Formats: sequence, C-alpha cells, structure tokens
Amino acid sequence: MIKRVVLSIFLFAFSLNSKCQIYNQKIVYCFNYSIVNNGQCSNGKLLLACFGKLWPIKEQKQYSILWTTNEKELLEKIGSTGVIEENNRIWLHPPRQGEFKILEYSPFPEIVFPINGNQQWFRELSLSKYWENKEYNLKGTDILKFVYEYRGSKKIRLIFNNGDVDCSEIYATSMNLESRTSFSGLYCKKYGFVKMEFENVDKSKIILELENVLSLDVAIKKINEAGLFQDFYKQYY
Repeated sequence: MIKRVVLSIFLFAFSLNSKCQIYNQKIVYCFNYSIVNNGQCSNGKLLLACFGKLWPIKEQKQYSILWTTNEKELLEKIGSTGVIEENNRIWLHPPRQGEFKILEYSPFPEIVFPINGNQQWFRELSLSKYWENKEYNLKGTDILKFVYEYRGSKKIRLIFNNGDVDCSEIYATSMNLESRTSFSGLYCKKYGFVKMEFENVDKSKIILELENVLSLDVAIKKINEAGLFQDFYKQYY
C-alpha cells in the first residue's frame, strides 16, 4: 500500500514537471521568416537557441534564449532574453533586434494550460525608456494591454517531422493602441510554437515558420564544420 502511494506521488510530480519541456532544453529551433512591409517582402533564416539554464534576472524565473540570424552567435552560448515555461503557461519573448524590433509592441507568443474551448485571458506589458517610439506615440510609461483567446485545434504538416502534428491555435490582439497589433500562433506540445504571425504598429506583417529542430550540440558541431544554414535540412533532433 505504501509503495503504491509513493509511486502515485512520484508519477504525479513527474507529470507536473514534464508537462512543459520545450524551451528549457539545450535545443535550437530553426525558422524561416518573411517580413511584408509597404508591398515589399524579405525572407531569411532565424534561429531560436535555448540553453537549458535560467536567464539571470531577479524579477521572474525565465529560461535563457537567443534569437539570431547569425548562427555563429550560438558558439558563445549567451542568451539575450528569456522565456517563461511553467506548468500552467508558456510565454515567449519574440525576436526584437534589427528588423524585428517592431515586435515589442505586438502581443508576445503565449499559451496557458489546461486548454479549453472557451479560454480567454489578458496580459499587460509595461514599456520602458528604451522602448519609447515617438513615431507611433508610444511612451516609456505606457502599459500595453492585450487579450488572448484559444481558437481551436488544427493539423499542419512539418517537413522535418515528415508528418502532421496537432496544434492549438492562439490569437491575441491589442486593446489600447492607436494602431492595432495582433498575434496568431500554432502551438504543438512537442515543438512549441511552430508558426507565428504578427501584425505590427507599422502595418507590417512578420511570419515565422518552424523548419527544423536540432540539439544545441548538433547545431554547434554543424557551425564549426561548415555553417548551420548550409546543412539546414539534413539532420534534425
């Protein structure tokens, strides 16, 4: 009897700890991106590197990640931002450097658990002096407000996975911006957000689509040998 109780407690604890095991591993998610702005479209490759360790901030527990278009930055194993990955939610900082800086004012990718058909939740984001933007009348003291909702399930095909995966569709929109922003994401329990679409304050649209997944060690090995993007589709985690 005691053994059964102990086993039940262990299995329950294990299920809690293993519910989210996506961005807190040593792993690299490889995305194709496209940016559409003023009738012009640009495309490229973007990496999300996860280092399996905490990001050194005191305010909140986040795991260290790095978004980069330069694969050699992975060799330093230094995160530039973080992701919240808990049993009840995942909240991901999008890329916000260079051409992706505009994403600061759009809803960040997020999903909450357990998922249900009538799910809706709200988030607030406080800007800082660094993120002031006079062009769009955004001040450092502003608090951006967003509403999220679950819009059902959807199957999509992943090239590297050679099959379909079940995804949850999440949609979010701004509530107090003069120029509306939005986020639409497809999330699967094995790979996280496999597609992300952002509509931004400058009327641009940014789309990220997952094309490959590698362990961090494999990615670094590829970079040292020939460059990761030269061998993009040949091996996956």
